[in-house]
Amino acid sequence: MAATAPETATVAPGAPATARNVGRVVQVIGPVIDAEFDRLPDIYNALVIRQPAAEGRDAIDVTLEVQQHVGRNQVRAVAMSPTDGVVRGMEVLDTGSSITVPVGANALGRIIDVLVRCSGNQSSAARMLGISRSTLLHRLDAYRISRPRKRPPTPT
Repeated sequence: MAATAPETATVAPGAPATARNVGRVVQVIGPVIDAEFDRLPDIYNALVIRQPAAEGRDAIDVTLEVQQHVGRNQVRAVAMSPTDGVVRGMEVLDTGSSITVPVGANALGRIIDVLVRCSGNQSSAARMLGISRSTLLHRLDAYRISRPRKRPPTPT
C-alpha cells in the first residue's frame, strides 16, 4: 500500500509563524522517528506531529521527545503513542519545551488510591506509581495529605 503525500500538519492556534520551528520526518522505525530541522530542537524537547482526518485516514496526533542529535540537522525522537500513519515528509513541530504532565485532582485521586492499595506503605506505593519515594512524599506535602505513619506491631 503506497503512502500518499501528507497534508500540512495542524499547529496550535495562535503560535506565531516566525517563532515556529518546523521540520520534516526523515525516517520512521517503530516508535523512533528521525526528523530534520533548520534549527535543531534541544534534547528532551517535545515535538508534535498532527494531521486531521481526511479521505478515510484517521487523524494523527503524536507527541515525541528528542533523545539525540544525529547530525545532518537531524534529531532522533521517541514517540509517546503509536506512530501508525506517520510517513516521511510529514511536518514536525518543535514545541520549544519538554513534555509536561498535568497535576491536579486526577493525580491526587491516583496517589490516594495507590496508597490505600498498598496499605499506606510509601515505598510500595512509589514503586507502583513509577516515581521515587521522595517524589511521592513531596506530592503528599503539596496536596497537604498527612503522611501515613507506621503502625506499631500488634502484641501477640
